[in-house]
Amino acid sequence: MVAAQGAAGVLNGNAQNSAGQALANHNVQARDLQTGQIVGTSTTDSSGAFSFTQLTPAQYVVEIVDNNKVVGVTAPVAVGAGASAARNVAATATHGASGAAAGNTGNGLGTAIVVVTAAGAAGVKGLEVAAANHASPSR
Repeated sequence: MVAAQGAAGVLNGNAQNSAGQALANHNVQARDLQTGQIVGTSTTDSSGAFSFTQLTPAQYVVEIVDNNKVVGVTAPVAVGAGASAARNVAATATHGASGAAAGNTGNGLGTAIVVVTAAGAAGVKGLEVAAANHASPSR
């Protein structure tokens, strides 16, 4: 988690699959929509609950991560100084234990699309997305 300047905010929630069942022991991460940076990571408890503390006041999304792929994302949520916010996040499709984001081909585009979509919904106007080419030289 990151330390905040002044009073910190808290973001709590629950992770669930597309059928509404709790996702226990799943990785979740908080992403600052202004910077696009991951500012905290956590693991859900046995009931799918998670919490991020010490957040700088900003707009965030929480992402469920499975096998290094974002499989679910919240709507943007504002976290204020000294305030607590709550959001539920659900995996969007089933793949293995918890799901794979629709359109994610393993090339990172699914994550970029989620971040850009969420940032746009939050009114962020200056988001930079970097792409990496992991193709072999023979391709």
